[in-house]
Amino acid sequence: MGKVTDETKKESRGEAWVLAGFILLACSLLVAGFLGYLLIGTSAAEGRQQEHLLRDLGPVLPHDLITTSGNHPAPPTAEQPLGTALGILEVPRLHLKAAFLEGAYENQLEVGPGHMGATPLPGQAGDAVVAGHRTTWGKPFADLDQLRIGDRAIATTPQGRFVFAVTSTSIVLPSDLGGIVATTGPSLTLLTCTPRYSASHRLLVHFDEVERSAPLSTQGSPSSIRVTGKHGGGWRTLLLGSIVALLIGVMIWQRRRKLLVATLFLVMVPSCYLFYAGLAALLPSGL
Repeated sequence: MGKVTDETKKESRGEAWVLAGFILLACSLLVAGFLGYLLIGTSAAEGRQQEHLLRDLGPVLPHDLITTSGNHPAPPTAEQPLGTALGILEVPRLHLKAAFLEGAYENQLEVGPGHMGATPLPGQAGDAVVAGHRTTWGKPFADLDQLRIGDRAIATTPQGRFVFAVTSTSIVLPSDLGGIVATTGPSLTLLTCTPRYSASHRLLVHFDEVERSAPLSTQGSPSSIRVTGKHGGGWRTLLLGSIVALLIGVMIWQRRRKLLVATLFLVMVPSCYLFYAGLAALLPSGL
């Protein structure tokens, strides 16, 4: 009896170590998949959204323009709902051309650069502030730190085409952003997190307007072009993650390999994608 008991204990310990190894392997695969989702999956999703927005903005943005003299800001316009496509932002040195939206919350930044609602629009009096991601969701401002004095940014809205030149850059704490709206003339500030893969500070690149072109005729308004980001809440993320982990544990414990393989393809892949989307929403914004 003693020998049988010892062998049983050894067997149980062996199974426990095997199970622990499988769990560690599953966790490693989940982490690797999450990193892939952040760096590749989010950019693919943002790229699809941007493709649709740029296509839809084409008919409503001015094409026939005339260069105007003097520094006469565009008149204020009514505040647009969050997620409304406002126009197109171009930064030649960064090879960037992107539709920018009203709102700089996570749902908008997952689609493209976002205009901070407390600031004027580009071309209007004051400092227009546009924020964008640096490492995920298309990373439109990935190389914002590469801009130099004199580099151009171009914003096209229904009010015209406005060209800005870099005048300064600064790095501040997230709590120091109040000073970015202090200018009176038409100007632009692009904002992103710094350093890369961190949300500890903010990089600000300030531009002054150097040229503007007014539309010869009114094309329309992009107010109907609107997008909203949608994510499961934190509790849904935790619930889905728990279900995924439970399925893996049960199938490994029962050693049902064929069922495990089938579930990986039919259930685990879409479940992991939804889990990653919810988990990404819990990360600090601006990455």
